Amino acid sequence: MAGGRPKGSAGFYSPPRLDKVDYTPRQQAILEGNVALSDIRTTELVTIAKKATAKDDDFNLEIVMDLLEAKRSPTDYFPQMTVEEALEILQDLTPWELDYYN
Repeated sequence: MAGGRPKGSAGFYSPPRLDKVDYTPRQQAILEGNVALSDIRTTELVTIAKKATAKDDDFNLEIVMDLLEAKRSPTDYFPQMTVEEALEILQDLTPWELDYYN
C-alpha cells in the first residue's frame, strides 16, 4: 500500500461524517438562542454552519448565518461619551493645551 495505513489497522482514524453527527448540547443551545452572542466564538458558528450544510438543515443554517453576520459586524455599539466629553478628559490628563481642530 502506498502511503497511509490500511483501514482497520492501529492508528487509522476516520473523522465522523458531519451529516451523521448530531448537534452538541452547546451547539443546540446556541441555535435556540440560549447563549449570548458575546459568549460564542466565531469558530463555533463556522462549525455549526458546516454541520448544518452537511445535514442539509436549511433552518439552522439560516440561524447560524444570521449569528455569524451579527458577530462579524456588530451594530449594537453605542459610545459611552460624546466627542466633546472625550476631548475634555484628554485635556484634563495633559499638562499642555491641546488644539484638536488644527
